[in-house]
Amino acid sequence: MRLHMTLGKRIASGIALMLLLMIAVGTAGYVGLNRVMTVTGFYHHVNQIQVVLSAAKGHIDQYLLACALGDVEGEQKIVKDVHQELDEALVSIREVKEGSAGAEAKEKLASAESEVHQYRSALNEYARLEKEKRVAEDSVRNGLDPLIEKMENGVLFFEKMATSGKLLKAAAVAYMVRSTDEPWKAVEAEIDKTTQEIGQWSEQVSGSDELRAKSEEISKQYQETKAKLGEHHAKVIQQSKTRVRMDGHKKKIDEICGDLGRSSVDGLSRQTKNSVNLIFGFILTALVLGIGYAVISIRSIVGKLKGVIQGITEGASEVSSAAAQVSASSQSLAQGASEQAATIEETSSSLEEMSAMTKQNADHASEADSLMQASKQMVVSANASMGDLTKSMERISDASDETGKIIKAIDEIAFQTNLLALNAAVEAARAGQAGAGFAVVADEVRNLALRAADAARNTAGMIEETIKRVKDGRGLVDSTNETFKKVAESATTVSNLVAEIAAASREQAQGIDQLNKAVAEMDKVVQQTAAGAEESASASEEMNAQADHVKGYIRELNMLVKGGDLTKELTPS
Repeated sequence: MRLHMTLGKRIASGIALMLLLMIAVGTAGYVGLNRVMTVTGFYHHVNQIQVVLSAAKGHIDQYLLACALGDVEGEQKIVKDVHQELDEALVSIREVKEGSAGAEAKEKLASAESEVHQYRSALNEYARLEKEKRVAEDSVRNGLDPLIEKMENGVLFFEKMATSGKLLKAAAVAYMVRSTDEPWKAVEAEIDKTTQEIGQWSEQVSGSDELRAKSEEISKQYQETKAKLGEHHAKVIQQSKTRVRMDGHKKKIDEICGDLGRSSVDGLSRQTKNSVNLIFGFILTALVLGIGYAVISIRSIVGKLKGVIQGITEGASEVSSAAAQVSASSQSLAQGASEQAATIEETSSSLEEMSAMTKQNADHASEADSLMQASKQMVVSANASMGDLTKSMERISDASDETGKIIKAIDEIAFQTNLLALNAAVEAARAGQAGAGFAVVADEVRNLALRAADAARNTAGMIEETIKRVKDGRGLVDSTNETFKKVAESATTVSNLVAEIAAASREQAQGIDQLNKAVAEMDKVVQQTAAGAEESASASEEMNAQADHVKGYIRELNMLVKGGDLTKELTPS
């Protein structure tokens, strides 16, 4: 596949190979640097852990000083700071464990994490003992002063006992200020002396009930104070052991961090060496591949160029002979194209006349469509009016029916009135002369009832005639309405046909326009073909001249590739 590559592709592939080799070298450098930075980051984290723990140790020393000075607020603040620093150290240890640390490093970090937790636990225990010790110290101080006061109130033989109590207080205060073995030995010595003096004084005053009770009270309070001193001393001993534990944990943490730091330095040295070897290996590989590819590509390109030069030289001679034939053919083509252009012009004029007539037909069809649309609207309007008239006739018919009902009711009322008048006349006749006036009135009422009945019958007949005529008119209106509907449907059909004729005429006109345009384009193409043929004839002559120039260029290219003139050997005799 590579043998068929173009010159541009060969050059591009060479550049691409160089770029790939550069990328490979850069990637090797990046990977090596990344590994070095990983080891450096690990060492930085380990160093940061040491720094944080050293700061915590410094704060603990400050805490011990604050405890010695009795600065309670300072103690609390320092303990809080130490806990914060220990939390930071634990967070750093977890981050390093979760990072790129190896199995051995993770094991050591787990051990360091455990030591930090134990260190924190020892610190909390020390702080608790300090609080308990301070409580015991307050109890001792609060117990010695009342005890000495009671000793001084012993009445008889109390001087030595009170002096021993004061000396015990001084030794206890000195011990509580500096809680070491030497002050405690002094406290023990004073305790023994004070115990002996209290015993002797109790024997001396045993004969007095009052003083014996006081001696028992002094002995009891003395034993309580002595117990508090012992408790204080026990807390001091526990604190000393706790401090030893804290120092041991800190020492182990320092040893672990030191081991991790040394292993990090060794790993950094190894990784740096490996990275340098990797980079130089990639550079050497890239150099060998680049030189090999360049040699192969140059040889292949030169061989191909020699073959191309030979082919171009032979082709130049053939192009020169073919140029004359192209010139003759182009002149013949130009003459035929001119005749074809004249024929196309005549066809174009005929199509223009057809297009004008088709457009006129389309315009007339459009006008007829507009008139039919107007007629359709008028028929639709008349149809709507006939519908309204039909509804009006229906309402008149309904009103006539209602009037007939009313007339019938009036007739019935007149009939009832007539009956009542007859009854009234009969009753008036029975009444004789007294009912004569009432009989006249009844007779008149009867006459009015008869007249009302006659009028109602006449009106009913007229209304029935009116209803009949309204029904006949309604039938005529319905027939007319149906006729108008058929006219509207016919108008719609005619309108649709005219619209289709107009649309077809427009489409036909557009088709003729497009055909006319196509003929015009053909005319242009034929004219261009004729012009092109003439240009081809002149160009063929130019090609013959250019063939000679190409031979000159081939000689120069051959001299560039081979250093000789290959065209002398390839020039046809």
